[in-house]
Amino acid sequence: MSIFRYDGDDRADDFTGWRATGLFGETFFLNGGNNRARGFEGDDLIFVGDGNDTLWGDAGNDYLHGGGGNDLLKGGADNDTLFGHQGNDTLEGGDGNDQLEGFEDNDRLLGGAGRDTMNGGDGDDWMDGGTGNDVLRGGAGLDTMYGGDGNDTMSGYDGADLMVGGAGADSLMGEFGSDTISGGSGNDTINGGDNGDVLQGNEGSDHILGGNGDDLIQGDVLGAADAGNDKLFGGAGRDTLRGHAGADTLDGGSEDDLLEGGDGNDVLDGFSGNDQLHGGYGNDKLSGGAGNDHLSGSFDNDTLDGGHNNDSLSGDGGNDLLIGGYGADSLSGGFGDDTLQGDAGRDVMRGGEGADIFVWSRIGDIVQTHSAVGANRDVVEDFTRGDRLDVSAIDARTATLEDDAFTFIGTDAFATGKGGQARYTVQDGKAIVQFDVNGDAAADMEIALTGVTSLAATDFIL
Repeated sequence: MSIFRYDGDDRADDFTGWRATGLFGETFFLNGGNNRARGFEGDDLIFVGDGNDTLWGDAGNDYLHGGGGNDLLKGGADNDTLFGHQGNDTLEGGDGNDQLEGFEDNDRLLGGAGRDTMNGGDGDDWMDGGTGNDVLRGGAGLDTMYGGDGNDTMSGYDGADLMVGGAGADSLMGEFGSDTISGGSGNDTINGGDNGDVLQGNEGSDHILGGNGDDLIQGDVLGAADAGNDKLFGGAGRDTLRGHAGADTLDGGSEDDLLEGGDGNDVLDGFSGNDQLHGGYGNDKLSGGAGNDHLSGSFDNDTLDGGHNNDSLSGDGGNDLLIGGYGADSLSGGFGDDTLQGDAGRDVMRGGEGADIFVWSRIGDIVQTHSAVGANRDVVEDFTRGDRLDVSAIDARTATLEDDAFTFIGTDAFATGKGGQARYTVQDGKAIVQFDVNGDAAADMEIALTGVTSLAATDFIL
């Protein structure tokens, strides 16, 4: 092995190692000037000081240390270590499993072929992993990172970073800063970290978590040919989640979120906060969770569950199932033969076109009239022939151990001691349907049907 030490002036000097085959390489210590040094074969060590230097490792497992100035370091073949140090440096690993360290200032790091590890350090760095399963770390600054082909692991750290995974199953972590992250093709895992991020999975079935901040999360590009089944989680913050094509799962997390399923059979959950959920095409399942939520289906057979608080549900087209949950809810079936269930609270329901079924499964779903004289009763605004009122899940006679069905008695008065009777009366152009479950000849629960003046037993599922 040869060792060269040169303490030069500011002139540009050339240093070349032996072009010989063997295990031994060259060691250069070059200070001052804009130097050019080349190791050729063997495991070379090249150190330079200040100045804008150009270093080639060529074949062998080389160590190139740039020092001060704007340096160009090229590792060549085999497994090299390139250290830029100060200045705006360019580091090219070439073939092999290389380690590239930008350190300070605005550096350009290219991994090439192989499993490379790249650290940008301080400054606004540009990094490209190339082919292979690479590890890219941005460090401080506004960094731009491309994973390239392979299953890459990327982390941005500080600053508003741009990260693109490329082909392969990549893991991308924005950490701190408002980052823009795209998974590329493959089944990727993306975590935005803190602050408001823009996250996009692209092709493949991706798992995306927004983290803290107001995030925009998209499963894939609108109209992409290879749309996957994505899982999107908003986390903390007011997030926007768009699944686009594929059978996607969207979870808004805390605060007020916007969730759009897009094409495919999607599952949307607003979780907490006042959320807006839009299913899009496909047979979707929407759950509002806690908060005053707005849920809308689209053209297909959707299931909408408002959850807690006062929700607005719209089935639109298809044969939909709408469940209001706890709270004063508004349910609209739209086109199709829909099933609407208000649950607890004063609910207002419209079936829309089609033969719709309105369901009450518990006595508590229909507020008792003894409080505020029926002011909190459920209202069906567009009941027509072909629609039905389903109270079959309610035990009509509480005095017996059996699960009894109601008996419809038209406009006749309740009979004392009978229980299990259903009747109606007309008030101000509304049919008030009343139910007696304990046999005291008084209504225990009521439903108001707007614009209805007559009913028959065929209008019920008792």
